[in-house]
Amino acid sequence: MYNSNTKASDMPNIDKYKKALLAEMYYLKEQGGRKYRVTNGNLMSQNSSGYYYAFDLETELHIADDTPMSLQVGEVKVAGIVQFCEDVSGKLNSIETGN
Repeated sequence: MYNSNTKASDMPNIDKYKKALLAEMYYLKEQGGRKYRVTNGNLMSQNSSGYYYAFDLETELHIADDTPMSLQVGEVKVAGIVQFCEDVSGKLNSIETGN
């Protein structure tokens, strides 16, 4: 905690934390984060902006809305955005259809 006796050398090095945070962000952007199994996918709707699917999740998750994600089925990988994720169900918007 800061007080009048605190020296600059006692304060954490913010550059160290900034570099570590940037390294983690880069890794997640390039390699992705954790993988979760989804089941029972259902096409909810389709329009010019993409396809909307709902899935059951293998575990209770709380992922922020609009989080980028990818869905892989076999060798096909599709980029998408999490529309919402609550407990053990979720809905995503695929933004690339893949082949």
